[in-house]
Amino acid sequence: MSTSAATLVIMLVIAGVSQATAFTRTWDFEDGTMQGFELASGDCGHQPLKYYGSGDDRWQATNGGTYFVNTYRYGTVSSTDGQDHRMCSYTDKSHKFVVGSNTAISWYYSASANAVALMDCNSNSELIAARNSYTGFTMQKVIWSANDLSSLIGKCVYFKIADEGTEGWQHLQLDNLHVGNGENAVRTAVPTDAPTNAPTGAPTDAPTNAPTNAPTYAPTNAPTNAPTNAPTGGPCEDHTVCAPGEKCKGGYKVEKKCREKKKNCKRFGHHSIKRWGCAEGKTCGGVEPNEKWGFCVSKAEAEAEAEADTSA
Repeated sequence: MSTSAATLVIMLVIAGVSQATAFTRTWDFEDGTMQGFELASGDCGHQPLKYYGSGDDRWQATNGGTYFVNTYRYGTVSSTDGQDHRMCSYTDKSHKFVVGSNTAISWYYSASANAVALMDCNSNSELIAARNSYTGFTMQKVIWSANDLSSLIGKCVYFKIADEGTEGWQHLQLDNLHVGNGENAVRTAVPTDAPTNAPTGAPTDAPTNAPTNAPTYAPTNAPTNAPTNAPTGGPCEDHTVCAPGEKCKGGYKVEKKCREKKKNCKRFGHHSIKRWGCAEGKTCGGVEPNEKWGFCVSKAEAEAEAEADTSA
């Protein structure tokens, strides 16, 4: 990662920082199901039933539609017995919501010894309940205003509905249960201004585990048997094959070789003293006297060489 990329900051979602989204829902039971309500206790037969066609057609409600909850009747959607004494309760924990400052709730009902309640999501305790009594077949509307629910602002809740009686008119008819301006219990995370060291985008020079070009075992250029530079004293054709500081030198009937000044020396001929002579204190020797090229040797080395020649 490049230095510049490492210093960039981005906006991140921080745990616990969230934003409420609106919750509005109506349980109208028009699909023939309880739409999230599940039986919590008792037995009230099949629910919901029909306003017309489930054995008793006397009830009606504004915008009632086809289905409603009617615990007065017990049986199936098409065949029921009346004046049922059984009790039951249903809860909908799949549609939890948070009460907001403008939340309002309404529903249509009839009969008595029944309840519509809001339950606490954490403790499952009852927070508020309506236990009204109305003996009539035209269902009545009940409203919980924002003021009625003000003590519950910020609380997570779910619905419980119940038939709590066994006598005549002690049952529950319910339809069009509606929540407006609630807040979703599951909040949507939102970004904050807290910086992090993470880059905004992928760094330009991001490293990878694989090399850019896969290596091969073959050398770039095929090797040759000849060294790039001829060794000192080795045969040569021109200066280019000699090592730095060496020259390709020879003479008449003398083989050209790579030679180094002050190390190799010319015993006679052109430039034998000025250019190809030896440093002070050394002489040109180390070879036969009639040879043109020799080696710069010290006085001691020259005397030892002469003594060796005499002994021979």
